[in-house]
Amino acid sequence: MNARSIVLGVCLALSGCAPAGSEEDQATDLGVLDGKSDATSLREIDLALEPGATRWFRVRAARFHATLEQRATGAVEAQLSAKHYELEAESEPSVAPTLDAPTDDEVTLHNWTLRVTNLGDTTLEGHLRVVPIHSCSELDPRTEPSEVFVAPDGVEGLLTDFIASATETLDVQMYILSTDSMIEALRQSAAERHVRVRLIVDRNRTDSIAAAEELEAAGVEWRPSPEGFSFYHIKTLVADGRRALVFSGNFNDFAMTRERNYGAILNDADDIADITRVFDHDWTGTSEPVELDCTRMVVSPVNSRDRIESLVGGAIHRLRIQELGFGDDALLALVRERVAAGVEVQVLLADPSWIGSNTEDAAALREAGADVRIYTRHRNHAKLIIADEGAAFIGSENVSATSLDKNREMGVVLTDDASLGTLSATFDDDWAATAP
Repeated sequence: MNARSIVLGVCLALSGCAPAGSEEDQATDLGVLDGKSDATSLREIDLALEPGATRWFRVRAARFHATLEQRATGAVEAQLSAKHYELEAESEPSVAPTLDAPTDDEVTLHNWTLRVTNLGDTTLEGHLRVVPIHSCSELDPRTEPSEVFVAPDGVEGLLTDFIASATETLDVQMYILSTDSMIEALRQSAAERHVRVRLIVDRNRTDSIAAAEELEAAGVEWRPSPEGFSFYHIKTLVADGRRALVFSGNFNDFAMTRERNYGAILNDADDIADITRVFDHDWTGTSEPVELDCTRMVVSPVNSRDRIESLVGGAIHRLRIQELGFGDDALLALVRERVAAGVEVQVLLADPSWIGSNTEDAAALREAGADVRIYTRHRNHAKLIIADEGAAFIGSENVSATSLDKNREMGVVLTDDASLGTLSATFDDDWAATAP
C-alpha cells in the first residue's frame, strides 16, 4: 500500500484556507455541535472519496473531537489537522486517526470549515465522526462568557434584575433569606408574573424558614434542605434554565450594603445543567450523593476540597486569597509548601472582632510565611482565591473542613481574561487599601 495521507483540515470560514470559488463554497453545513441536546451532540458522515478528491463541511462548535474511521479492508493512512487562526493541532499519521480541536481561554461557538482530502492511491471508504468536547475539569473554558460582579456596590439591583428576568421558572438555593428586597422580588415573580419559583433553604435557619413560609402564600414552592449537611450554605439561582447565578453572599441586609462578596452570572449550558442537577437532587430530599462525574462546578461535599486544594497547590508565582477565615489544616499546609517553593502569598481576612478565630488563623498563616492583612473596608465575607494570573475561584465555599467536606456549597473556577481582570483588580485595590 502506498502510504500517503488524508488531510482533515479545520479552518475558520473566511480565514483564507481555500481560494474563493473553491469546493469550500459548496461545503455541507453540519449545523451546531454544542452538546445541549441529542440533536447537537453528534455528527457522522459517510465518505466515499476518490484518490485526490476533497470534501468540505461547515460546523458551528467550540471544541470538538474528530475521528476518521475507514472500512476494515483497503484503509489508507490518514492524518487529521485542526486550525483556527493561530491555533493548530495535528494527529500522527494513522489508519484510524483522532484529534481534539484546539481552544483558548476565550472560546465561543466558532464557524469551522472541515476539510477531508484523500491523498491516497485508492478510494477512501468510511465515515467521519465529530462530537463536542464536554467540560469535566474546573479549568475547561466556557462556550459562553461569564459575567463577574463585585458586591456590595450595585448588588441589590443586580440580584433583583436577575430574579425579574425569569419568565417561566426560577430555582433558588439560599442559606440566609431575610432581606425585604429579595423576599419581595421572589413574591412578585410568583404572584404577579406567574413564574414557577422553587426555593430550598437551610432547614435550621429560622429566618429563612419564616421567609419561605411567607412566600408560600404568594405561590412560591419551597422545601427545607435535605438532612445530612452541616449547613445548606449554597447561594445559587437559575432563571428559565438558561442563566445561572453563583454568589458568595446571602440574601440578607449585610450582603446588600456592607459586605465584600463576589459572584458570577453563568451562561454556559453545561454549568446551568449541573447547577440544575444539584437543585433537582436536593429538591427530592434525598441524602444520597449527587452524581456529578463530569462538571466544571465546584460542589461540596462532592469535589470542593480536591479542586480548591489543586488551585492553591498549583500556584507557581503568586497566590491571592480573600476569605472570611482560614481554618483548614490541609490548605494551611499547602500555603506553607507554596511559600517554601518561592510563591508570593497574600491573604486578606475578616476583622477578628467579627470572626474571632481569625486572630489564630492570621498567626498560623504568617508563621507559614504568608503576608496577611485584616480587611476592614467592608465586612469581608468574600471567598476568592486567585492562582497566578490564570485561574480564580469564587463561590459559597469557605476555607474550612466543614464547608469543604460537610456542607452543600457551590462555586466556580474562572479562567477567562475578563473575569480574571475584574477579580485581580478588586483584590489588588482592597490589598492596597488595607494596612499591613
